[in-house]
Amino acid sequence: MTPALALLQDTTGMTGLANPVNYAAILEAMFAMGSPSSESDGPTMASRWLSAASRRVDTDSVLARVDAAFVELYGEYRERPQVARAEVDSLRGAYPNSPFGWLHDSWVKLTSNEWVDALPPRVWIDWATTTLRMGLAFGFLWEAERYRSVLQGILSSRTLADALDMGQPELLPWPAAYLPPSSRSVRPAMRRRIDEGGRLRNVMARWAVVEGDPSGRGWASNPAFLNEAKAALSESSRPSALKNVYETVFYALVRRDQSDHYGLLVPRGTNVTLLDPGTEWVAMVAGLAAPAPGASNHVGRIVEELARLGLRPPVSELVRLLESAGLARGSADADHGVRVASPFGEGE
Repeated sequence: MTPALALLQDTTGMTGLANPVNYAAILEAMFAMGSPSSESDGPTMASRWLSAASRRVDTDSVLARVDAAFVELYGEYRERPQVARAEVDSLRGAYPNSPFGWLHDSWVKLTSNEWVDALPPRVWIDWATTTLRMGLAFGFLWEAERYRSVLQGILSSRTLADALDMGQPELLPWPAAYLPPSSRSVRPAMRRRIDEGGRLRNVMARWAVVEGDPSGRGWASNPAFLNEAKAALSESSRPSALKNVYETVFYALVRRDQSDHYGLLVPRGTNVTLLDPGTEWVAMVAGLAAPAPGASNHVGRIVEELARLGLRPPVSELVRLLESAGLARGSADADHGVRVASPFGEGE
């Protein structure tokens, strides 16, 4: 998609809603929180995309003609400076070892000149789209887990600082492939995490409005708050907002149809959803874990990158998937040391 072609549609037209969710703002906030530093690291996600798309137009004669045709039809376009958001800047660099960090680093790679030049146009588009899908879905799962972690820390009398430091939690279980489908379904765990985290967020938000910051006011130790939080965990109701979050996560991760090789989940009937990544998803994750386009890699580094997303696949299962994608090199017994080839040929 060229810059001029992208401007033919907006979120109102795409969703058919008068007041659609501002996914651009959500992704920009996630990108900032995943930065490796609290200092501004330069261009935003949107400006990085525009730079990459413009470079595509400069190097591809067909895309250049498409872009020029729409410019001639609808007029010139220009980049409007993005206004800094204080609430986003205050969290910049807060969570580099999380799905936000994976999203940040993957997007910076993909929109760099060397990666734009190295990947075929269709592959570049698919990798960029899948990166957004993964970042958005696992970002919401991470947020839900954070509220659950905070409450668990409060209930175990840990300090608020300790409760907030939850490391790299497993956000989606990755069962072994030899288990029967009924016991491998990840849908119940995903739904439970989103519902519990969302209900706890609503409780904490109400108390924060009345009582202020828990670290300064101590309402986190108030029996009334604890009783309300415990009740929220045992509820079975699902507010419409949480249903929307669940559907956002689910449809970002699931394979849309048989031709979608970039999905992570596969539905089996109406109640069972298996974690069964497509071949191209495996190639994308392996490729972006490498330090540069065309560079070889090893399983250990891919495991580290998947841990930032909140995934902990059995190493033997990951090696099997890499072998199926034609990327594993060497003996599977090497585990983390198995060398992984670049999806687009070996580098120097």
